[in-house]
Amino acid sequence: FGGQMPPDLAELHADIADKWTILEGISGIGSGGETGSGATVRLFKKSPGSNGAKIGVVVHCQDTEEDIPFDEDAFLEGQEQDESEEEPSQAVRFGVTISKGGKTVVLQCRCGGDGDISVESAAVRDGESEGVLMALAGGENLNAALYQGPEFTELAEDLQESFQEYVVKECGIDEDVAAFISMYADYREQVEYVTWMKTAIDVLD
Repeated sequence: FGGQMPPDLAELHADIADKWTILEGISGIGSGGETGSGATVRLFKKSPGSNGAKIGVVVHCQDTEEDIPFDEDAFLEGQEQDESEEEPSQAVRFGVTISKGGKTVVLQCRCGGDGDISVESAAVRDGESEGVLMALAGGENLNAALYQGPEFTELAEDLQESFQEYVVKECGIDEDVAAFISMYADYREQVEYVTWMKTAIDVLD
């Protein structure tokens, strides 16, 4: 792996950059070329939302999991799902921030291997998107001291659907952005792995 961005990802990167500012790393966290600093990528939408809100996205290249489709028939029959010989596709988790008037709504989302986007949680934070993205990149999670919002799956179904529609239509996380998030996370994980391996060998050898 040479570290060069694959052509299809490079083309998609160029397309996404028309509407989004793409930044690697977090200011004050792993900056200045520090080892591992490229594991996090931020996107800021160049145009505000219809209500004037600033929209941002943060992705960590290791926040992934196998995206194994649920086989309802096998489940009902009490059978194990068939394991494909092919390597399962990867789902990527990412955060979306919507900021206005010193307050930010944080939507924790998931992009499946098929490009489908789902919202998993919604919380409210003080501050604008930059500060909130730094907190997310710094490891804020369900164990944080602040209120994390209600259990998302317990919300009314129409409200859950409204959040997901907002992410796609208002925030602009369309199929291209979802594809970029998935492909770029995979690319950065490979780059960071190679850097990690070389550094570890240099130190331990």
